[in-house]
Amino acid sequence: TSRGLGKRLYACLMELLKLQGVRTATSSVTAGNPKSDALHRSFGFEIFGIHRNAGYKCGGWHDIIHYARQIAPYDNNPALFIPFCDVPAQQAAEILERFNQTDE
Repeated sequence: TSRGLGKRLYACLMELLKLQGVRTATSSVTAGNPKSDALHRSFGFEIFGIHRNAGYKCGGWHDIIHYARQIAPYDNNPALFIPFCDVPAQQAAEILERFNQTDE
């Protein structure tokens, strides 16, 4: 059963990526996973490509689906990417704490 961990993880990740100056989040997943597809679509990701028979696992070849989502505006003077180690610790801690809430 789903406990919402993927949604909390992705929500946290999107906020951290914004702090780093990322404008577009991308994800690549093995095709044929309805839960993964639903997770990505629930966050506004759209498919931008499929690589046919690109990955081999569990005894077979699988397609890889590539998703993308805009997470920040595309302005004319974007700041440089900020490595996570250079993100102010307090800001990162606040985001991590916000999404670290459990229902248990």
